[in-house]
Amino acid sequence: CQRQKFGADTLIRIPDNWSFAEAATALVYQTAWRAIFEPLQPTTDSLARHPKLPADAVIAVTGASGGVGLAAVQIGLSLGAQVVALSRSESSRERLRNVGAQHVFSPEQADLKKAVFASIGRKGVDAVVETVGGPMLGLGVHLLGYGGRVGVVGVLAGVEGSVPIPSLMFKRASVHGIQVGEIDPSESVMELSQIVEHLE
Repeated sequence: CQRQKFGADTLIRIPDNWSFAEAATALVYQTAWRAIFEPLQPTTDSLARHPKLPADAVIAVTGASGGVGLAAVQIGLSLGAQVVALSRSESSRERLRNVGAQHVFSPEQADLKKAVFASIGRKGVDAVVETVGGPMLGLGVHLLGYGGRVGVVGVLAGVEGSVPIPSLMFKRASVHGIQVGEIDPSESVMELSQIVEHLE
């Protein structure tokens, strides 16, 4: 086994009150962070330095009880956003309520879009963290408001999904694929520092 050397500028200190197990989840949180913020900025450099959300932001998370999903819920809450959490399991939905998600639904609920819009008090969310794939991609686009965006990070329900093109057009919405494996180390350190700050 060859030893790998890492420069000090590519490392971040584990927060004093974090366990090694908690620190090992960094990639999960960074994936969620990117899914929320990446489409907002034209370059990853400005993304790392100046992430912003509207003051009244609403974030929806599919597969919200999974690893990236739960991280997205926690980050959304730490940013002061309203969070719409979708999960098929009743026990998982209860857990999401206990974590603090304000609007929790089953993705199989009848008239889901109408119920979500009534719950958040407006027509559409600002961002969807899409962790499931397959048919959930189309649902994510339907939940968007004007200028909204979907960050796609998972394919557990399938590698293909249909997108309602009129919704993309008339909402001026967008769908973005998220990949954290190729981030420059210095930007990655910057993002992780911000994530730790918000979670603390």
